[in-house]
Amino acid sequence: MKCININEIKPYISKGETDKDNPTVYHIGVLDSIVKAYIEDKTSGFEVVPGKADEEAQVRLDLAMRGILTVKFGVKKVDNLIDPETDKPVQYELESIMIAGKPYQALPDRVLAMMSNIQELANVVLTRNGLNEEERKN
Repeated sequence: MKCININEIKPYISKGETDKDNPTVYHIGVLDSIVKAYIEDKTSGFEVVPGKADEEAQVRLDLAMRGILTVKFGVKKVDNLIDPETDKPVQYELESIMIAGKPYQALPDRVLAMMSNIQELANVVLTRNGLNEEERKN
């Protein structure tokens, strides 16, 4: 079995980008299995009412938050994201978040809050997180 390269980062320009001369470039990385599990655990749940095992379980899926966390950990860097107040590129430093005893770098929430294409970027991260056709053959 061929594994995914968890260190691979590829540039991505949004489909909705309007500045073709100086676009915002998102550097998309891969989520390792620990971060994927963290996101799954944070955004889904399952509950059975005690003493009523024959009743249907309650399932919780926080899909919007799943997209936000996927981008938070999957986008490794953003170039030329323009701050609407200053009309200049957003200045930020990645946050370090501990997951299972290991520090992971993540976009700060204030940067995520400015982004209007979270779902698009989450889909790109998740697509790049799998094996491509050639890798599946091996």
